Amino acid sequence: MVFRPRNPAFVGAASGAVPDQVSGQDSAANSTSQITISWNAVTAIPAVTSYTVQRSTSSGSGFSDIEETVGNVTSIADASLSTYTNYHYKVRANNAIGSGIYSGETTSITNGVVPNQVTGLTATKDGDDIDLDWNDATFNTPDTGKTYTVQRSTSSGSGFSDRVTGLTSSIYVDSDPATGSTYYYKVKALNTYGSGAYSSETSGVNMPSPPNALIMGASEGSARSNYDYFNISTLGNATLGGTLTIPFSYSGGCAGTTRGYIMGAYSGGHRDNIDTIVIATHGNATDFGNLDPYRNGCGASSNTTYGVCYQSQQSFGFTSINRFTIGTSGNASAYGSCTTGHDPASNVRSSSRWINAAFNSNGRSDIIEYASFTSNSGTSDFGDLQRVGSYGNGLSNATRGIISGGNEDAGISDDTQYITIASTGNATQSGDLHTAGQGMMGVGNSSRGVFCGENNGTNMQYQSITSTATWSDFGDLSVARSMGGAASHY
Repeated sequence: MVFRPRNPAFVGAASGAVPDQVSGQDSAANSTSQITISWNAVTAIPAVTSYTVQRSTSSGSGFSDIEETVGNVTSIADASLSTYTNYHYKVRANNAIGSGIYSGETTSITNGVVPNQVTGLTATKDGDDIDLDWNDATFNTPDTGKTYTVQRSTSSGSGFSDRVTGLTSSIYVDSDPATGSTYYYKVKALNTYGSGAYSSETSGVNMPSPPNALIMGASEGSARSNYDYFNISTLGNATLGGTLTIPFSYSGGCAGTTRGYIMGAYSGGHRDNIDTIVIATHGNATDFGNLDPYRNGCGASSNTTYGVCYQSQQSFGFTSINRFTIGTSGNASAYGSCTTGHDPASNVRSSSRWINAAFNSNGRSDIIEYASFTSNSGTSDFGDLQRVGSYGNGLSNATRGIISGGNEDAGISDDTQYITIASTGNATQSGDLHTAGQGMMGVGNSSRGVFCGENNGTNMQYQSITSTATWSDFGDLSVARSMGGAASHY
């Protein structure tokens, strides 16, 4: 028997083959810094002893080993990754014979984070709008898909509600804030991972109430061809408005729902002009029509349909009443007569009735008379003032009228008196003025009255129409005014 030694190349060699290619590879992000990679187990002879996992941030290239498992493990967690970054993985199986070929790639992106807090938020009044602007929020995600939510409140620190959601710009225009309110805003950024913190709220943006009162012309000793406007509900100085068609003084004033009217004048001669002004826009006055006859030192009142102008200064003695239609241009026409009195008080009226508290510059009168806006039968006796005087004036809401001081025998008065417009009877003493005066002009809304100018001054003073307390400082007119026309929204 012949002994044949074994081929040393086959001594100790294992039988079998390298593992097949890995299949079922998958990956999923667990957080902002970790991805789990999984695959199907590979059956091989000899058995799989490990798996090699490679990673790259570029598809198709740049792969390097990140882990070799021990045993037939079919998943690993890849940690310490960058936020919101794409990672590509492939896996191969290994056994005693060798290594299989790598799987196809599996790709996942680590989670992003919520946006940073919005900064730089500003809110600015722009006409009737409020413009908002802020710094673009920092995202750890692509800019695509980011949105903002804007909240608004009329109270600092509370009461916020969504004004707009899903906004993709860092600019927003709030186009319908209500007048008479102050607004506060805050903004947050959002992405698919949630919401960032709200910004700090803005400082309050005040949307002032539109003007509802005019003090027109007027300067004792010289006429003025301009006017002031303000809102009766908002304390503060009046603002200089546009120009009148002529200088007016010793004039009457009244208003409808949108327009103010000034009429009569003493401006280098006695005038029959009627000017009208759109109160909300407070631009230049336009010619409305003419009185018949000319007047100065006249009174005026209105409801929503008609304006009336009555009487004149003592030296002219006109007792006739003129009436014109609110809202349509045209001349006034005769509409009855007052029974007596001169230098009348304006702007004491209800929806159906106007009151003439008739002063008299020579002798001083205590007469109060009234008439209907729709009757041309003239005035009737209402009652008497508590004190007689001259160069006083009036204001009212729909139920109560206030008559201001004027010039009494003892000197310029700080008295006010009130009447109930719907009834008749004598006036009742009310609160004292903040500053005594004559030639003041009065305006009122549903709850508050304001007397403006006194003794050719700039003072404005106010009080609740239903109060009998002393009047308080309101602000100042833009220039000194006295003996002019006053008008407030009916």
